[in-house]
Amino acid sequence: MNTTDRQSIDSLPSTPATINSTDETSFTRDHPQWIYPAILGTLLLATLLIVSHQNYIFFHTLAEMTSIAVAWSVFLLVWNARKLVDNDALVFLGIAYLFVGILDLVHTISYGEMSVLTNPQVSNMATQLWIAARSMESLSLLAFTLLLGRRLWIHTVFWSYATVTSLLLCGIFTWHVFPACYVDGEGLTAFNKVTEYVICFTLCCAAGVLFSRRNHFSPVVFRLFLSSVLATVAAELSFTMHVAVHDWSNLAGHYLKLVSFFLIYIALIRMGITQPFAMLFRALEQKKATLLEKNQLIREIIECANEGIIVLGTDLRFKVWNPFMERFTGVPSSDVLDRRAADVFPFLQDSGIINRI
Repeated sequence: MNTTDRQSIDSLPSTPATINSTDETSFTRDHPQWIYPAILGTLLLATLLIVSHQNYIFFHTLAEMTSIAVAWSVFLLVWNARKLVDNDALVFLGIAYLFVGILDLVHTISYGEMSVLTNPQVSNMATQLWIAARSMESLSLLAFTLLLGRRLWIHTVFWSYATVTSLLLCGIFTWHVFPACYVDGEGLTAFNKVTEYVICFTLCCAAGVLFSRRNHFSPVVFRLFLSSVLATVAAELSFTMHVAVHDWSNLAGHYLKLVSFFLIYIALIRMGITQPFAMLFRALEQKKATLLEKNQLIREIIECANEGIIVLGTDLRFKVWNPFMERFTGVPSSDVLDRRAADVFPFLQDSGIINRI
């Protein structure tokens, strides 16, 4: 037993500490953090509703830019917390939402009177970008549920998404090989509607896999993820109903999209930050309790030993002087501990023993 061990023993209390087993449920109950995001989200949706009646194009731009900001926040959150998160699937999802946000940004600046394009097919291109972004989002959510608990090459994932996004943009703007999704005066094409239903089916599959693997999440996080997927399904079904780009189904779809993005963001905050830190502190408490138990055992062994046990520090001061030594020498530990050996027993210096220690 060395000096450091003895110092750690003396610095700790003699009785084991009680571990605080506060879990996420009680934390949420005592600190209702959802109230402020809920209030903010309600105000935002109310503001968007008022704006939509005054200027739909401005509403569309504001709604899309808000969802893009949330999508990129999702990426920044998990990317910066990736060393704390022991689940590469979360980082995968964050990367996916970065590129979904990029496609949504190009969709936004290509939409209606806000378009920066002069192409007469601008409405079709904006709808193509929407379909591309929603397809990427739905497939990514399904892949996320299948990749839970697996190790991934994160940089490979990043560059794969960058490549797919570039190919989609080239297919729409340069090569013109992406199927038509909207025809002025007629509305959505059959390809668009079929693709929307395929997206909904993909999202339902993601919800099913998510439910089967719900043990990977806390109950709160599971409900947030599932609600987000279901909100996305509802949004896609709304978009299959609209004929004009300004009608009610389009409005409802954008609302539901915003809700789904916010739910994903809140879920990742809990899973990417709240839970890792809670688990970290819980692990530290458990290690502390284990150390206390070991120190208590060591203390009992030293005190009950039928042999003399002494420990000298690097400064040759006594750190341990067990009861056997007290009985054997008649010198109590209070007269020995933290004193130099040569001061307590001068013969050690005279005989040269100290010099050989």
